[in-house]
Order: sequence, then structure tokens, then C-alpha cells
Amino acid sequence: MALSTNFIGRMVLLSGTTNSPYCLSTFRASYATKVQASTVRKGDILLRKGKLLQVVDRRPAVVGRESYVQMEFVDLQRGVKMQERLRTAEHVEIADLDVARYTYSGESDDGKKQIFRQEATGEELEVDTKIIGDVKMAYLQEDMSVAIRSVDDEVIGVELPSTLEVEVADTTEVDEGKSSRFKPAKLDNGRTVKVPPFIKAGDRIVLRTEDEAYLSRVVSEGGES
Repeated sequence: MALSTNFIGRMVLLSGTTNSPYCLSTFRASYATKVQASTVRKGDILLRKGKLLQVVDRRPAVVGRESYVQMEFVDLQRGVKMQERLRTAEHVEIADLDVARYTYSGESDDGKKQIFRQEATGEELEVDTKIIGDVKMAYLQEDMSVAIRSVDDEVIGVELPSTLEVEVADTTEVDEGKSSRFKPAKLDNGRTVKVPPFIKAGDRIVLRTEDEAYLSRVVSEGGES
């Protein structure tokens, strides 16, 4: 698979780890810098004990006189969550991920693979549907431009645009005089999100992809949604 040299995101390699299913020599030498665990950010990917772990949460912790960083990970290969506490001064190696832009073409006949076409070369790539996940699959649309992250030619994630425009299929009316900041709304893709009381069925809204949070209502040139 041809990969773009346009690097975004970070790969974190914990020093001293072994038994990785990936060939470490292909991405340890370049774009790698040793830093302290205290600098690891949410979204970074750690290679530890042969597993690719993405940081989904981090918070400082103190045990006795020792400072730590309590981290929550998701195993990108198995999809399970785990936690570990690292000393803040512990050294880790950070390297850039290989990232290339692709356009979504559709799914395979059996639905187990999703087909993408690299924007730079036109090369076709099939990605296991499980890697993408149910939530992202609900928002994935034909001809959508996405970023596919890879390690040693192994796809580990598909990133959708940071914001998405969707249509509200159904939502309840809020009783007058009832104070409520948000109400549930069902989207045309089947997902249910929280929206302000003034949103109605048929409205198009903008969501933040990361957490499906409501950002705004789409207003047409005529001033109507």
C-alpha cells in the first residue's frame, strides 16, 4: 500500500517493549523522539507489550511522593479498554503515524470490507469494517474524504472530518414553560443525539464528529434552515 509522506498524529513507542506484531525497525529510526510520559496526550498511540494502545483519557495521580499519569487506553487490535499508571518521568518514544487521504467508495459485496481510493494515486484499499467501528460507519458517506492511519502498512484507524452535516429525522417538541437545554433527536442515519429545543424534524445540523455533540443548525441562504 502506498502511503503519503504527509504526517499527522503521533505514535508513541514505550521503551523496552518486545514481541510486537509489527516490524519496529521500519518506524523507530525516523520521526522518533524520546520524551517523558507526562507529555503524552489524549489521542496518542502507544506500542506496549506488542499491543497498539490509543490514549482515550489521562489524568495526573500522586502515590506517596511519586507522581504518575493515570492513562486509559483502547486496544486498537481487539477493541477493549484498559488502564495503566506510568511514572511521569518514564521515557517513551514518539513517532509520526503514516497518514494518507482517501475517498470512500462503498462496501464489499459481503459487507465485511469498506473500499477507499487514495486521492493522490487512485490506488484502491479495502479496510475491515470492524476497524472503522459502528459509530463512524453510521456517518461514513460515499465520496467522503477521510484520513487513514497506518503502521508498517497495517491500517489502524479511519478518521472522518472533524465536523459533519446531518439531517434530523425525528425529534419531540418541548413543552412550553419547561426548562430544558437539550432534547433527543434521531438522525437520518439512525443515530440519536442531543439538540437544542428549537431544532425540528427536517433541520440540518452540524455535529462534532469526536463525540457527536451539537454545534449549530445549518441555515440556508434565504435565512431558513
